[in-house]
Amino acid sequence: MPQRETVPDSVVRAAETVELVDMTPEALRRRMAHGNFTQPTKSIGAGQLFPAGHLTALRELALLWLAYSVDEGCSATAN
Repeated sequence: MPQRETVPDSVVRAAETVELVDMTPEALRRRMAHGNFTQPTKSIGAGQLFPAGHLTALRELALLWLAYSVDEGCSATAN
């Protein structure tokens, strides 16, 4: 099943600020199951749509991207 809820990389790169809110995959899946940010009827299958391993990989990618962005920002201000 293709993922439809995406944001193009170009939008994220063009953003003036990006706020990363970090939580464990387990906490995120609990929030989805309780309908904290989706309609409860849509969150029923959240466990199948978002396996913990996939959420862990996405979390790692987000943290790596953030670290790279911070490093780039520090390098730019040092010059």
